[in-house]
This record gives sequence, structure tokens and C-alpha cells, in this order.
Amino acid sequence: MSGDAQPATSSGPVLFVSSVSSPSRAVWMLAKQVHPSLRVVEVDQGEHMPDHPARVPCFRDDANYSPPLVLYEGHAILRYLARGTPFYPDDLTACAIIDNVLDYQGRVLNPALTRGVMPLAKPTLFAMDDPEQTKQLVRHGQADLARSLRHLDAGVLADDASAYLCGPTMTIADLAVGSALMMLSHPAVQIDLAPFPRVQSWLARCTASSTWIGLPPSS
Repeated sequence: MSGDAQPATSSGPVLFVSSVSSPSRAVWMLAKQVHPSLRVVEVDQGEHMPDHPARVPCFRDDANYSPPLVLYEGHAILRYLARGTPFYPDDLTACAIIDNVLDYQGRVLNPALTRGVMPLAKPTLFAMDDPEQTKQLVRHGQADLARSLRHLDAGVLADDASAYLCGPTMTIADLAVGSALMMLSHPAVQIDLAPFPRVQSWLARCTASSTWIGLPPSS
């Protein structure tokens, strides 16, 4: 057990997370900022216990909803917990801009990371039986990843007046995308962000913020 995670003993809203899961880390960071009293339970990935969900992150509230409210997609949990806060304000235009980045992450960036990074960072889970097929998968995935990073660098972050992905303040888009890109610094990956200077500066700004401080290191 690490960070502010607690044992799964009391009832009420609970957030299940794993420190090695990028989506978990994003919702964990958000919860610490906007719902500091929310009970957080850290679950080892692959751990199967009756009181723990099969997937993390997972938010469950059986105290205020009947049947219980259960959310098991990272972006859905982020939106639910952040609604009406600076991380995901009530303004429809602001939400649309944030959703645009989140949808891009889910549709383009995450698949590229899955193919180009995860077989190196977590080979027992993502590598293929044939080493040559794995190399080809990684090569194509990293080519897609480079295109995604160029889009962020030259498009989303092109306005130098915007410190973050969706404007001057940090939102759930920064938490989600930033958490995913932290995998690039994995010792088995080590993808250089120097060709993408705006992405590099933005990620450094995120990780230096108080929002990022206080979580256990990723594996």
C-alpha cells in the first residue's frame, strides 16, 4: 500500500486504482485535488479479490445510488469527479475542447502507445510470441506515436500563450494525456521528446506541478 491509498473496509464511494496504470494515476491525481476525502484503494494489477474490481481504475458508489454507480473507464471517471471544477468546468465550450483532446487520446494516441511502447515496457503482457512480429509492431506503433506527438506539438500546443493542452490552466485532459506519456521515460523505452519541444515543456510543467506530487512512482 502506498500514497494515500486505504484498506477496503468502509462503505461509501470508493476509487480503486493501481500505481502502474496510467488511467489510474490520472484519476488518483484528480481525486487528491477535488475530492481529498474520497476513499482510494490501491489494487495490484492481476489481483483478484471479492471486494476488488477486475479492472482499474474503477469508481463505485453504493451509498448514494441504487443500484450502485460503477464507472470503469478512466475518462468517464475523470469527467464525473471533475464536473463543475476548474479541471472540467460547467461551460460547454470549455468541456468540448477538453473532450476533443480526450477523444484524440483514446482514438489515436493510446493505440500508438499500446503498439509502440507497451511491448517494451511490459513484454510479458504485450509482446508477441514471435520476436520479429513484436519488433514490427513496435516500429509501426512508434511511427504512429511520432505523428501523434507532432500533432500535439504543432497543433494542440501551438499557442504559446496556453500553458496546458486546453488553455492557461490544467484540466483533466492534461492529467489523462500526461499520465499516458509518462510511459515514454520507462527504462526499456526511453523515447526522446526533444523533437517535440512544446510537448516536452508541457509535460515537464505538468510533472513539476503540485497536482503531480505525492503519488508513488510508476513502474
